[in-house]
Amino acid sequence: MSRYINKCTAGNMQWRMCLPAAIILLFPVTSQAYVGPGAGLGMIGSLVAVVVAVLVAIAGLIILPVRLLMKRRKPASEEKQEVMDSNRDEGS
Repeated sequence: MSRYINKCTAGNMQWRMCLPAAIILLFPVTSQAYVGPGAGLGMIGSLVAVVVAVLVAIAGLIILPVRLLMKRRKPASEEKQEVMDSNRDEGS
């Protein structure tokens, strides 16, 4: 282990050669790369799919509890109708 640490000392010639390369890699410049139409459209399509999936998940987390509360809570008119129907059945 100590022999690897000794290679990284300031007096070592390899360290002096690696330092400029590390500095250059930390500050990249504009690359001259070409992204073809197929890869670009694929990347845009994937990005749109991820954004839509996140939005649908958020909407589902918001809508599901609201639907459950609405299903659990019956309107007053429906409750009165059920009571009247049950009273009619008992009276007959």
